[in-house]
Parts: sequence; structure tokens; C-alpha cells
Amino acid sequence: MFSLVNLPLSAFLFVVATKGVTGIQVIGVSDDVATYQSLSNDRNSSPYAHSSVFSKILWLWMNPVLNKGYRAPLKLNDVPSLPLEFRAEKMSELFQSNWPKEEDNCKHPVGVTLFRCFWRHIAFTGFLAVIRLAVMYVGPMLIQSFVDFTSRKDSTPLEGLILILILFFSKSVEVLSVHQFNFNSQKLGMLMRSSIITSVYKKGLRLSSSSRQAHGTGQIVNHMAVDAQQLSDLMMQFHPIWLMPLQVAAALALIYNSIGLSALAALLGTSLVFIFTLIRTKKSNSFQFRIMKSRDLRMKATNELLNNMRVIKFQAWEEYFGNKIQQFREAEHGWIGKFLYYFAINMGVLTTAPLLVCVLTFGAAILQGAPLNAGTVFTITSVIKILQEPVRTFPQALILISQAMISLGRLDEFMMSKEMDEGAVERLEGCDGDTAVEIKNGEFSWDDADANVALKVEDLEIKRGDHAAVVGTVGSGKSSLLASLLGEMIKISGKVCVLILHKCCVCCIEDY
Repeated sequence: MFSLVNLPLSAFLFVVATKGVTGIQVIGVSDDVATYQSLSNDRNSSPYAHSSVFSKILWLWMNPVLNKGYRAPLKLNDVPSLPLEFRAEKMSELFQSNWPKEEDNCKHPVGVTLFRCFWRHIAFTGFLAVIRLAVMYVGPMLIQSFVDFTSRKDSTPLEGLILILILFFSKSVEVLSVHQFNFNSQKLGMLMRSSIITSVYKKGLRLSSSSRQAHGTGQIVNHMAVDAQQLSDLMMQFHPIWLMPLQVAAALALIYNSIGLSALAALLGTSLVFIFTLIRTKKSNSFQFRIMKSRDLRMKATNELLNNMRVIKFQAWEEYFGNKIQQFREAEHGWIGKFLYYFAINMGVLTTAPLLVCVLTFGAAILQGAPLNAGTVFTITSVIKILQEPVRTFPQALILISQAMISLGRLDEFMMSKEMDEGAVERLEGCDGDTAVEIKNGEFSWDDADANVALKVEDLEIKRGDHAAVVGTVGSGKSSLLASLLGEMIKISGKVCVLILHKCCVCCIEDY
């Protein structure tokens, strides 16, 4: 009796615990705690970070922003900022912490790192996709029951109510799972893109001289803009690739349950469509590779043109180099055109594929004398209509996977490039030293493989607070001297020492 009295109070506390929040945010301790705290205070944080599970399922955390936007146009301060765990700073730390070690000898480090970072998100989106697949065919399975309910005279209202409730529940679960899958897949793609962009940018700052020549600025920009976006877009089509055979198998099982062996005709039509798709997608992969190579050449030529604009204008070479850029653009445009025409033909054939499957299925059923009533026809038609989606999106998913594999290969090659030797320059931190820059018997080279001496400095010492000037003709080594102090040149021999002043040391900053 006492438990029954406490039941309403327990239910009320359960609702409060589910929807309520404590207002406490836990921030991981790291070296950049002060930076994260300053970022968290710049604008109001997104309610998504501290919302309940029920709020996330029904997107109730978006209501405050939607209500504010309904009353007045939103301003920048009205839009909440990203939670700390979704910031680029956090994604960069996560990517670096999961990078394979040298002793692992990993051949595809970028893909392995991304899987280590986001395998929980990938598993969760896969779970949502499975739920959607499980309730997708509930509607077609109930068609025969609805037809029987309306045709029988002894049907009771309770039977119809049960059928309606089952259909309503299944469709509600399907709608929620579809929208949650889309939302979480886009969120996962955003996190991957953020981690790749920050990691590629940091890698570009550490490249050695030979790696800088192999990977130009245009190619690095393509890595951050194109390759990162390709992997981000893949998340929407990653799970449908392996779920598509299960979806087709479930559809064929329902058709077999309705018309028996005539379902083999549907299997034949579906197999022909898949074979056609695989053959055409293999050709599309070569087009994608050509497009990426042409894009790299165009970006590299454009960046070289902009970097040397003064010389080009002085020599009146604008028309010549403009024609060169135009040739690269025409080559890229040609490959893009071939790819789009090829893709249009694929989509045209795949759009008519469901009609072909319907003709083969019903034709085989009529020839075998299978019973075709209203429920059977409606069931098979609805199943084939549902089957139209994976058949239509399958080639697009294959194209995205091929693009992502090419992007992963390019990112692997870039991220495994040789870096500058961090020990080439001895950096002393503090405010006690008197010597700001010192080089003794230094020999430096620009080439990693062939260590030809490009710069030789026997003795250089600059005291802290002194004003020093490097004077010389063009090609005498002024820029090379600065590069040797930064560690961008290969140190063959000698000693390089640079004093780094602390920001908190006011006296050192004033002396400097």
C-alpha cells in the first residue's frame, strides 16, 4: 500500500530527472584549459550539450532558437555556439592522440585514425539505420491485413484499431530513425571534416623543404577543401552500402511470400541492375581520379601565378600564363563533363529499373498462374517502390566511396610526408640568456636526399636587444639564413641556438 502511494511521486521525480539539467559542465583537464574556458564564454553554448535523451530524440533543444527566430530575425549573438567537444581544437587533439605509432607500420594511418576517433558515432548511426530497415516493411506487410479487414463482414473495430496503432507506431519509429540518422550522419561528417582540416593545416607547418616542393600550397588547399569534404559527404551513404543487400533480401522475401517462385524474376531484374551499376561505377572511378589530378594541377599553377605576379607583370607575361591556366581549366572541365554525362546515363537507366522489375515480376506471376488479388498487387507494388530508393542511391554511394578512397590515399601520402627536424634548432626558453641567436659551424641544405651544402655559416651571434641587419645581393642566402633559424632547412652539421622569451616576462619583452 505504501508503494502505491509513492508511485505518483516517483513518476514525477522520474520525469524531472529525465528532462531536468544540473547546470554543471565537465571540461577535461588539458594544457589548453584556459583557451577552452575563453571559447566557452564567447557566446551562449548550444543546449544540445546538456539536453536530456528525450530532448535529443525529439529535438526539443532547438525550440528556444526556433521561438526566438519566429519572433524576430536571428542575430549572431542569438545563435548558440558549438559545444566544447565539437570544437576544432578538441577534434585536433583527438586526431593527434589516436594517430598510429611508428612501430605499428600502418599503411593507411588517416583511415585508421578516423575509425579510432569516431567508431562510436559510426556504430550509433549504423544502429539507427538497422532500426529504420526493421520497420520499413511493416506497412507493406499490413496491406493484406487491411484488405482482409475491409472485405470480411465479421471484422470488429478492435481489429482495425490494432492495425492502425501498429502502422502508426512503425511509421513514427521510421520517421524518427530516419531524421536521427540524417542528423547524426551530418554531425559525424562535420566532426571528421573539422579534424582533417586542422590536422592537415598543422602538418603543412611542419613539412620539410623537399615535402614542401612535392606538396604545394594548392594541393594542401585541396586536401582541406575537397578531400575533407569528400569524407564528410561519405557518412550519409556509408551504411546504406552494406544495408542495401539486406534491404533487397527482405524485399525479395516478402515478394516470395506473396507470389512464390515468381520472385525469382524480381531477383533476376535486381541482379541485372546491380551488375550494370558495378560495371559503370568502375569507369566512374577513373573519371574521379582524373578530375582530382587536374584540379591539383590547376591549383598549383594558379598559386605559382599569384606568388610571382610582380615578375609576370614586369615581363608582360599575363596572356601567356593566362592561357596556361585556361588549358588546365579546360582539361578539368572536360573530365567533369565526361563524368556527369556518364552519371546521367547511369541515373536514367536506374530510374527505369523499378518499372523493369515490376514487369518481370508480374509477367512471371501471370505465366505461372500465381493468384493475384488486390492485397498481393498492392503489397508487391509498395515493396518494389521501397526498393527503388536503394537501387537509385546505390551508384551514388559507390561513387562517394570511390571518391573517399581516393581522398584517403591522397591524405595518407600527405600526412606521411617527411617533417622538419625539431632537434635541428635548439630553442632555449627563459629570460636569463644574453644571446638571442647563435650559429656555429653551421652547414645547411634544402634537399633531404642529396645533402648539398646550400648555406654555410661559420660563426653568427646576435645579443638580446641588438638590432641586426642581413644585407646581400639576390641569391646570396638571406632567406636561407632565416629558414635555417626557423628549422626549415636541413642541418648537416653545426649548432643553431635561438632564445625564446616568455610572454609573462615584461622586462624581456621591453628589452626585445
